[in-house]
Amino acid sequence: MSWTDGVDRAAGYIVPASIWNGLLGATGSLMYLKTKYMWYPASCAFYNGAYTFLSAEGGLTNAANDYVICYFRIPDDFVSLSEAKLAVIAGTTDAAEDWNIYAQYAKTGETLTTHTANNTATTYNGTADKYLDVDVSGILTSLSAGDTGWVKILVGTAADIFACKGLYIEYLSGT
Repeated sequence: MSWTDGVDRAAGYIVPASIWNGLLGATGSLMYLKTKYMWYPASCAFYNGAYTFLSAEGGLTNAANDYVICYFRIPDDFVSLSEAKLAVIAGTTDAAEDWNIYAQYAKTGETLTTHTANNTATTYNGTADKYLDVDVSGILTSLSAGDTGWVKILVGTAADIFACKGLYIEYLSGT
């Protein structure tokens, strides 16, 4: 059934269970979902041929195949992903920054490669020394509560260097 503007919805229309099932949580309330946010700082980088753990927020790249990794653990109250973005500072101005994005994640007891995904086709419109939010939600589609893993951003073309500060996740919480 679709709603029609101007129709009195309190006039005894029945809302099918198929509609309510997606809206009502365990509490039976439409208000049970809350938006929450997580920030996962860049954890390590492969820079100039060396693997480095980061003691400060942010990882730099300097050449093709350099990369930065953000490790994460999804909270137990996670219901669904609203958005996931890497906070990146472009090192050059290029309308087609060649950055490749990879992800791998799983729950405790699952193999490390239970969920793997990548986006190596998209290019990004970067401006030197300015932040750019790189949407990575498309490679985190199977994310669920308790998952642990990483997102990696890699320089695809030598000139398209960057600094990655971390991973921002916005999600709906059931508590």
